[in-house]
Amino acid sequence: MHWVKPYARLSGFPGTFLHGFSSMARVAEIIIKNRLSGRADRLESLDVRFVRPLMLPNIISVYMYQDDIWIGHAPGGAAYLSGQFSINKS
Repeated sequence: MHWVKPYARLSGFPGTFLHGFSSMARVAEIIIKNRLSGRADRLESLDVRFVRPLMLPNIISVYMYQDDIWIGHAPGGAAYLSGQFSINKS
């Protein structure tokens, strides 16, 4: 149903939408690149909540503030995914 429009519609969605794990993987990639200088081993935890479906096509961004992270159209706007992460300091 994520990428086949008729299945999405049968499930009550207006069209296709991005899989939540894809959103989470993108968030992890951005944390590792921007906060950890590419050192994936320093990402201690990533706890996310899938808030609402991210319908496709769509243009969104990933936002971070301290240890909070979310996907949406603007800082402070409605999120599609929200969560927290922690970094291994060693």
